[in-house]
Amino acid sequence: MLKNKKYPALSATFGAIIIWASLPTLVKLIVTQVNVSFFLVQRFFISFLILCWLTPRIIKKLKLVDSKILTGFMIALGANFYLQTYALSQVPAGWYVMIFALNPILTLLLLRHNITLTTWVGIALAVMGTYLFSIAQQGYLSTISPLSIAALLGGMFTWSIYSVLVKKLHAIYSDTELTGLSSLVALITSLLIWSISGFPVDAGFIKYLPVTLIIGLIVPVAYFLYSYGMRKLPVITVNAQYIEPIFSLFFASLILHENLNRNQYLASLIVIAGTILSSEIFKAKLVSYEHK
Repeated sequence: MLKNKKYPALSATFGAIIIWASLPTLVKLIVTQVNVSFFLVQRFFISFLILCWLTPRIIKKLKLVDSKILTGFMIALGANFYLQTYALSQVPAGWYVMIFALNPILTLLLLRHNITLTTWVGIALAVMGTYLFSIAQQGYLSTISPLSIAALLGGMFTWSIYSVLVKKLHAIYSDTELTGLSSLVALITSLLIWSISGFPVDAGFIKYLPVTLIIGLIVPVAYFLYSYGMRKLPVITVNAQYIEPIFSLFFASLILHENLNRNQYLASLIVIAGTILSSEIFKAKLVSYEHK
């Protein structure tokens, strides 16, 4: 049984999951009407303003960071946000979150965790359920462009890389500083992508500014909670992302009115079943791994 001292980390993980789960729906409201690169600049400018007071401390510690890790961190984070946001502009939020549910598998493999047989069975079920979900809406899969699929898969891979690099940066930065670093790097890379795109500006962005403001405010909170969870309970934090689609589908249904068909509900249940089986990861080997 998990000790009481682990409850704060579990609460942080759950809080991060709720915020991440709401983002696809909130972002989807905007990126179908506003240029992706312009939206990202707005979003991370707001996040940066909240944490700009950390910038001198963050820059001072940069000399302690290996240049390869820093470069990988910047590329992974910048690419992740652009690819995820572009994918969301092209596919339904519900479809996006179910495919992205496979991300924890890749992250656990990159973290080189020694996964048990029971966990592998759970993962296999989650993969199968995700696949069934994607094909349950007959004919829809064939309408998605290869570029959208590539962006979605690229977003998954870069998020896994980011999660691994966060673990490496824990030795140098606190969770608050890592949140500030993430916001700073995201703003810099978003400005770069915006400049490459030719500095597009959509006049209608003002209409969506309140939602953009909400996103800019809650994202730093999610980053802090995720970093704290990764520091204290990394495997649970990664594996808990399997729960995210459940909440994401709820938000998509409530706000975007994206309803599932019977086969998609069945596929979702298979994913949940896989998640329950993969909870074997919480047991014997968890404590020894998380204290290395």
